[in-house]
Amino acid sequence: MNDAAWIEALRLYRCILRKHRQCLPWELRMLGDQYVAAEFRQMRAFWRQSSLEQSNRFYPEFLEQWRAYLERIATTGVAVDEPRLDIWQQVSDTQRKQLERLREVAIALREEETGPGQGADGEPRIKPPE
Repeated sequence: MNDAAWIEALRLYRCILRKHRQCLPWELRMLGDQYVAAEFRQMRAFWRQSSLEQSNRFYPEFLEQWRAYLERIATTGVAVDEPRLDIWQQVSDTQRKQLERLREVAIALREEETGPGQGADGEPRIKPPE
């Protein structure tokens, strides 16, 4: 991969992080920023290790998917759709436990910032119904 292509990817990465700051609540922003950083890091490692032909094959699709994500955030203000009940019912118990652990970690990190029991806006947080 040449330097111009990597600069293009870095610009996209920065745009995504900027849009996260503008559109996502703190908990989702933290998670989203970590995910985006990991994806770009993995792709950079792939580009460095692979041949030019392999890099050129995957690079356009990688950028296209992340541009679509950025456009979605820019137009709707959210990174994901609201959860749908039919999808939630298909989630296994193991996946539900993983999501609950993720939620607890995000809450713990937020409480380090704002204090116990407080949401991103300083209002008391209410646990969602089971």
